[in-house]
Amino acid sequence: MLDDDPFGQGLLERIAACPEKNRATKLKRLQAALSAVVPTFQTLRFERDAETGAAHLEAVFGQQGAAQWQNEQQFSDGTLRLIGMLWSLQQEASLLLLEEPELSLNEAVVALIPLMIDRLLREQKASSRQVLITTHSEALLDNPLDGRSIILLETGAESSQARTATDQELQLMDAGLSPAAVLLPKAQPAGLKALGFS
Repeated sequence: MLDDDPFGQGLLERIAACPEKNRATKLKRLQAALSAVVPTFQTLRFERDAETGAAHLEAVFGQQGAAQWQNEQQFSDGTLRLIGMLWSLQQEASLLLLEEPELSLNEAVVALIPLMIDRLLREQKASSRQVLITTHSEALLDNPLDGRSIILLETGAESSQARTATDQELQLMDAGLSPAAVLLPKAQPAGLKALGFS
């Protein structure tokens, strides 16, 4: 979501511009993913305001008997970000940059992001699509990811250096250690321990 677009109107305009049949298929995939990770989520639909014509996403949250419809202005930040990410993954563009997708999400949900991306791309037969993710999330990197697909940014005195995993780091990951265990400690600023909090 854009900073000046707190309720995701840009996203809603993209959803509204999608042909109806295609939109229904994409929303069905979105609903399946949300049902698995958002507590009390039941169903999702696209609606237009009868008076203004404004596009809205509406969802039912709550337990049986107490469930009620809410629109995107009532969704949590995490739910909005998740919807935006999952919709963007279904767009036609060949390259997608997801910047810190873990923000505002429960760590258990964050851990499922690689699986959700993989599943959505496979369902669309778009497995050749490139998805770039920037993250510091241990939960996201605590997955059996291919270490050769990770670029590590190491901070230095005057600049940051980008590098791929070394042969030794790849061997550790091939032996069963996660990228979080092998690479995340090396992404920490060198003077962090000098703060005295460790």
